[in-house]
Amino acid sequence: MAKRKRKSPAGQAVAAGKSTHAESGAKVSPDSAARSNEHSRSSSDAAPAKWRRIYALVPAVLALLTSINSLANGFAFDDGQQVLANESIKRLSNLPLIFTNSVWAFDTNNLSVASSDSYYRPLFMSLFSINYSIFGTTAWGWHLVNALIHVAVTLMVFFVLKEVTERPWLAGVAAGLFAVHPAHSESVAWISGITDPLMALFVLPIFYLYLRFRKTGRKSFMVIALVLFLPALLSKETALALPLVVAYCELFYFRDSGPLRQRVIRAVSFAAFFIVPAAVYFLMRYVALSRLLTPPGSRFGIGMALATMPAVVVKYLGRMLIPLGYNIQHHIAPVESF
Repeated sequence: MAKRKRKSPAGQAVAAGKSTHAESGAKVSPDSAARSNEHSRSSSDAAPAKWRRIYALVPAVLALLTSINSLANGFAFDDGQQVLANESIKRLSNLPLIFTNSVWAFDTNNLSVASSDSYYRPLFMSLFSINYSIFGTTAWGWHLVNALIHVAVTLMVFFVLKEVTERPWLAGVAAGLFAVHPAHSESVAWISGITDPLMALFVLPIFYLYLRFRKTGRKSFMVIALVLFLPALLSKETALALPLVVAYCELFYFRDSGPLRQRVIRAVSFAAFFIVPAAVYFLMRYVALSRLLTPPGSRFGIGMALATMPAVVVKYLGRMLIPLGYNIQHHIAPVESF
């Protein structure tokens, strides 16, 4: 009878090692491998998601830090009249009257100004009325509202640029530059200069919703955009430029959306969306001021304003690129003819 050959201790150890390795390999199932891969992907995605939140947070913090020092300021220039001497904003019950008068209609001591005033910005004056009901004549509260609006506008700049560029880091850098640019100091640090940030608080969400509608086709985005267009106009009349910006984007920025004929049709269609809220605005303006544009015999008519506009654009573009020579009021000689 043949004898069984016994393995040496070393051979037994090697065999045991192979057996253990085989058993451990057999225990790894496809489900556990998939879970492991999913966990690895989620861990790797967590860091970018965290950074995306920081991209939005940094510009907002910069906007707050660069404007919070205005809380130490008081009322200046037109604030004395539009806030301290404006009886129409001192009672919330006057809110309906604000929507039926011009910005300077309260100034009965200067009837020439009140009668020739063509500024119809009831939402701006409504904000003043709400501010007065909360803060009274405590200036730091008014400045705080301006600073917070600047922060909100900066956040919307980030979201719009992120939607346009699809690069969160680039949108964060650009929004950060927007937050700290000295061109905004007048609109933020001067209480009565809040008209532009207030208008931007509506215009930027409208543009964002338009971009989202182009990507998703969800009609609710354009419905909300149309609803927001009226308060944008009631904040400042320059919001009327928004349909032109949308038309420009359709014609020249989104060139890959189709041939020129199709882009023209889309541009006209998008611009036409804004006709209804614009018509409501002009109706409200006419009821309040008894005119649509400047009053008859005005020193600065619509023709002079259009002729002067190119010089204004060139000057402010220069101030934006090279932020030097800033002052409280930039004088540009009116151009009387083309």
